Amino acid sequence: MKTLLIEKKGGILTIRLNRPDVKNAFDAVMRAELIDAFDMAREEDAVRVVLLTGEGEAFCAGADVKGMDTQSPDEGEERLSKSHVLLRKMVSLEKPIIAAVNGVAAGNGCSFVLASDLAIASENATFIHVFIRIGIVPDFGGMFFLPRLVGLAKSKELVFLGDRISASEAERIGMINRVVPHEKLEEEARKWAGRLAESPTRAIGISKMIMNRSWNLDLETALEEELQAQFKCSQTLDHKEGILALKEKRKPKFTGK
Repeated sequence: MKTLLIEKKGGILTIRLNRPDVKNAFDAVMRAELIDAFDMAREEDAVRVVLLTGEGEAFCAGADVKGMDTQSPDEGEERLSKSHVLLRKMVSLEKPIIAAVNGVAAGNGCSFVLASDLAIASENATFIHVFIRIGIVPDFGGMFFLPRLVGLAKSKELVFLGDRISASEAERIGMINRVVPHEKLEEEARKWAGRLAESPTRAIGISKMIMNRSWNLDLETALEEELQAQFKCSQTLDHKEGILALKEKRKPKFTGK
């Protein structure tokens, strides 16, 4: 791939954005390659978790704006529609996605973090919704995820003012899960990924789907989905292994099946 570094090891698919000369700015080639990478994650049973990070000093500086000022409205709509294909693949992936934020996450880059299931950041990372600075609105689901994570008032502040915030502030307001020393980021992110890769993948995937929909469900519908999910999980080999390991007082060996 031209814009990504891909590694599969121990159930972890690591996707590293690899345009460090432009702070991993998101362009059409990267979008197409990310779609292929998340298709790979979906199709390969050996992949149990996805770790998304950036090469160099930045996580992702947002969309590559070269040529954006000369594109027609139809071209702009097509560009955004193709980005939505990628977003839907991330959200519908029945496997967890961890964002390991190694540097600046701006615009689309910030939205990548919001669309992930867990986010761990270097103390050097910063987050900024830069869209207002070029007179457009947040895209890639930013206005959907952000209020659900940090609340409506804080979301309006971040979007309307376009201020940069630190990793510690992002953790404080609930945008990300954890901040670690910069030199420990890869190690700590891989610890999380390793734990998830050894966990019952099917149960995690089903939990992810229900929680993603929970914003739009009433209690009775949610309880029905919970009932159906429990039935599905009870038929898995991982559930049987979990029960057997509990009886035998040992650590379970989950296979994701």
